[in-house]
Amino acid sequence: MATPPVPRPADVVLQHCQSCGMMRATKLVTFRRNVGMLFLRRTYKINGYLCKGCVNKYFWSFQGKNLVLGPWGTISLFVMPTYLIMNSVAYGGALIKLRESVARMAMPPAAMPAPQAQAAFAEAQQLAQPVARAVPKAPPALPPQLAKAIFCTKCGAKVEAGTRFCVQCGAAAV
Repeated sequence: MATPPVPRPADVVLQHCQSCGMMRATKLVTFRRNVGMLFLRRTYKINGYLCKGCVNKYFWSFQGKNLVLGPWGTISLFVMPTYLIMNSVAYGGALIKLRESVARMAMPPAAMPAPQAQAAFAEAQQLAQPVARAVPKAPPALPPQLAKAIFCTKCGAKVEAGTRFCVQCGAAAV
């Protein structure tokens, strides 16, 4: 079985959104925001595969905070407009790619050209594969003779049922 190709940053990938965790079409997006202070500045960045809802949420959050907290400093006066433009370009590109992928998934395979139909079929197969989850194993069951056995709390030797004292050390069996 061939390994799936590694997605390029321009690709829309069907996987868990790195923000909300839902299995959706995701796109690699980077948003930046600037907090300007009089003589200092601080930059925040989010970078990850996000679904359409999370792209909207982070874009508007970062743009609003850029406009309110961004321009308060000499360097920040120039950095903040740059971040506004970069975020807008990333947002527009992500929405276009996500919209195209949703439309492609909704199109019936008979209406698609052959290469697109094969790609859609491969995407559907990828989605149909079960998600591997780490399920903790149950501890192995004890043999019946040890399940009811009593052990000495002082020395750890096996004490027969009905005995009141350990044969090895003489401690009282509880």
